[in-house]
Amino acid sequence: MRIVCAALAVAALLVPAARAATVSGTVAAVTVFPGGALVERELDLTLPPGESAWTVGPLAPELDPESLAVRVVTGDATVLSVAVRTDHPVEAPTDRERDLETRLRDLVRQADGAADRANALDRRLAYIDAVIRAAGQARAGEPPGQWAAEWEAVSAGAQTALAGIRDARQAEQDLRGRADAVRAQLDDLRTRRRERPWAEVRVAADPGGEAVVRLSYRVGQARWEPRAAARLLWGPGEVVLETAAVVSQRTGEDWDAVSLSVATADPRRAVAPPRPTPWFVDLWEPRPAPLASRAEKAMIAGARTEAVAGAGPDARATTRAGVTVYRVPGRVTVPSGARQHRFPVASRAFPAKVFLRAFPRRSPTAFVMARFTYDADGIWPGGRADRFRGPHYVGTGSQSPLRPGEKLTWAFGPDDQVDVTLRLDRDFKEKTGLFGGKRRVERRYRIDLANRHPDPVRIEVVVETPVSKDERLSVSLDGSTPPDDTAFQDLPGVLLWRRTLVPGADEVLRLQYALEFPKDLRPAGF
Repeated sequence: MRIVCAALAVAALLVPAARAATVSGTVAAVTVFPGGALVERELDLTLPPGESAWTVGPLAPELDPESLAVRVVTGDATVLSVAVRTDHPVEAPTDRERDLETRLRDLVRQADGAADRANALDRRLAYIDAVIRAAGQARAGEPPGQWAAEWEAVSAGAQTALAGIRDARQAEQDLRGRADAVRAQLDDLRTRRRERPWAEVRVAADPGGEAVVRLSYRVGQARWEPRAAARLLWGPGEVVLETAAVVSQRTGEDWDAVSLSVATADPRRAVAPPRPTPWFVDLWEPRPAPLASRAEKAMIAGARTEAVAGAGPDARATTRAGVTVYRVPGRVTVPSGARQHRFPVASRAFPAKVFLRAFPRRSPTAFVMARFTYDADGIWPGGRADRFRGPHYVGTGSQSPLRPGEKLTWAFGPDDQVDVTLRLDRDFKEKTGLFGGKRRVERRYRIDLANRHPDPVRIEVVVETPVSKDERLSVSLDGSTPPDDTAFQDLPGVLLWRRTLVPGADEVLRLQYALEFPKDLRPAGF
């Protein structure tokens, strides 16, 4: 199998257009990227013996000519050359286009008229304001009762003008919105009449016969975005991640009953890492600078510019483990236009450990959590993920891309059947005083946990405690319920308790800390 790219074609090798047969083929497969798409068009040809020329098209107006490639899928044939030519549109505007153009002019004219009415009423309101100011100055000494009728008339005129302005502005906004919608439809129709590329393909066959030839090319004006739903099934202990692809394209050609795939690779990103530059450090000493020549000054300035460009905040690369391609089941149709199309592409269940997590210093609510391992075959592209607990929607979160083997802990909303309360312990008397030239402050809290579920639940309770940043300030946690972890998520001073709560029973955790510091100092942040 031999693939020929358009960039390597030689125009002189082509058979004259008059001897070329014209075929259109069908779009068989499309792979959509976050910016652009790869289109594959299939041709069923009956090749004569020897050389023959074929004109294929029209193709998508957004086609990148350098990307056009041709290969023989089945049949005994060889592609000799391929090139791209562009034809100017010759067909006249359709009746549909003319109708849309008339509607667009009508809507724009009505919107301009509404804007004119609003401007005229603005001037009327300004005139009323000027009349009020002039009357106030001329009749400043008269009692209000003598010009009450005039005042009422002026007020009524102002109210009418203000109401008219509001109505005119709203009408203008509505009309311009309708005009934008008509303009988008008109643009879609005109896209189909733009300059259209055609592929000129020259093939050699011996002895001739049936062959399937496939053209592939890249197009712009196509994209896809991931949409996901993470569903927690508490009973079986599973997290189901359902992924969908939202696809849109305005390439100027319809994708009718195609095999559609979406890929996580983004051709818009850089393909090579940034270039490293040496990082020099030196000690600065005040000394008179020697006179430098103009050439030396230019060389120094250039070196500084290069160093800054290489070490600045934009000089970083984002790496990915690979490219994941999701294939949409069956064959689908995506016409060219502004409309978005949503396709389910994957659904996978992951065993999960379900528990609750509470931060009583910040919230009296416990949150449902699920800990699981993403052991799928490919990368999940990340983005928005709607969260469900069973059939119930609990909120939306944003998630970075997931890679196989990644361990995750996701939240699935609050649990109103578990109470978590932090309060000062009334049975403990706070001690504050001087002891041996040092001041000591002690505090004690109790954390009450109550489970209203009919079944036991596991819970993690997380609390921040003071952490000293000065050796003269000591912190003690003596008297607290021993925690299971003293540095939750590697955060110093953040304690973690793990408990299993029995239905209907309460449990109490004790939190006590003492600060000791020189009597002439005061702790900051406490």
